[in-house]
Amino acid sequence: MYKKLFVGLLLLLFTGLVPTSCFFKCEVPDHALLQEFSLFLSEPVRGAAPFTEPVLANGARTIAAALFVSIGQLKYDYVSAPSLQSLFANQALAFSCPPPGRLGLKDQVETVTLTSKGVFNGVPAGQPLDQFVRCRTYNSFTDTLEFPLDQLPTSINKRTYATDLESPVRLRISPKPLDNAQQQFELRVRLQSGKELMQTTSAIIWE
Repeated sequence: MYKKLFVGLLLLLFTGLVPTSCFFKCEVPDHALLQEFSLFLSEPVRGAAPFTEPVLANGARTIAAALFVSIGQLKYDYVSAPSLQSLFANQALAFSCPPPGRLGLKDQVETVTLTSKGVFNGVPAGQPLDQFVRCRTYNSFTDTLEFPLDQLPTSINKRTYATDLESPVRLRISPKPLDNAQQQFELRVRLQSGKELMQTTSAIIWE
């Protein structure tokens, strides 16, 4: 009798007819710490979905009017380990627990700086290229507005939950340089703690 009752309870639990929250408390980390990201350089392709354009490799040549620097594969440490007081801890995480990072970044982004390793339209190597950059996030299909690079820290700091925190960002650079075809871009993310994360794109010929 008890065995049948137990099996029936499991079936109700895993089919969602009985909320898993009735049997245990689910605790997931509230904060996220940015650890690393990847940087990709690509050119616009008519009809291509965002982030599906071929990546420009080292030595590639392009005559595009604008290029994309994509910030992707954002990786975080989520503060504190989940604590699920139940025999069904793994099932709890899968069926009822929200994703981690509910309160967003613990160490927030202070600045995001994009520079070139060479002269770019009169801007010396290593100096910010803010006036040539527009940003766009891809948190949702309705998120279509571009904004200045100096607003990117605020945009990232507003993110919550892992699905939002890990969504990519695209920087559009234009116009093409008229004074130096050899370009390689560097992106630095400085956090409020003083920690810096940096990635460099491939070196290309932008004619």
